[in-house]
Amino acid sequence: MAMNPTAVEPLGIACDVTYEVDEVTPGSPAAGAQLTAGDVLTEARVVPSSEAQEQALTRIAGPNVIKSLELKVGKKNWADVVYLLQLLPRDARLHLSWRRGDKEMSADLLPRDSDSFFNDTRGVSLYVDFQKHTARSWSEAASLGFREAKDQLMQVVTILHRLVTGRLSATNLSGPLGIIHVAGSFASQGLAALLLFLTMLSANLAVLNFLPIPALDGGHMLFLSAEAIRGKPVDERLQMRLTIVGVICLLSLMMFATMMDVSRFVKWFS
Repeated sequence: MAMNPTAVEPLGIACDVTYEVDEVTPGSPAAGAQLTAGDVLTEARVVPSSEAQEQALTRIAGPNVIKSLELKVGKKNWADVVYLLQLLPRDARLHLSWRRGDKEMSADLLPRDSDSFFNDTRGVSLYVDFQKHTARSWSEAASLGFREAKDQLMQVVTILHRLVTGRLSATNLSGPLGIIHVAGSFASQGLAALLLFLTMLSANLAVLNFLPIPALDGGHMLFLSAEAIRGKPVDERLQMRLTIVGVICLLSLMMFATMMDVSRFVKWFS
């Protein structure tokens, strides 16, 4: 039942927060909504009292403030809801959903005033540290280029391994639309950033091209290896059938990646 841990910064510890109701205070908004101990909270959503209030909330806290918070492992936990409640105007309500056995229940709760303030993040924001390496000679440029190509190749291999083992979802794949979007972003940063992106793209193509899939160079290497072991070439009709299957798989993968790009663009525009 544990959710994402909540940090207690002064003590340097993190505690698991559960989404099962342990106790309901008599006379509280939760008691009025008939919440009882043992109920399992599943979702929370802000319900503004008017369109003007909704616009004010999104302007202050961003558009995500009125979106549903899914309460489960890997998503949001109760600490996020508590922090959100402290940002709401007095007449804004919280739509809370919970599960009681096999029954799904929900209600709109009007939060009451509190004298305490809670924020488990304590205002800490983390940023990525970027380091710029500039070559001072041709030899150093070649060394940095070799290192970058090696890093990109290993990154592609690692991503493929995570995809195969299920540690990375296939929904993260990008097709031609995603490549064009990212290429434009890197090009806006200058020629050096664009060249680094092309290095990453070339590494992707190099690794994918040598996968043992018919219709790719890796598939031809597979057929040649089989011919070297057997002492005779693989049946031509079998090669043709496997190549057609490989082409269908590649086209299907391209269509799937393009659909993922379109779905991401739709979310961005919305």
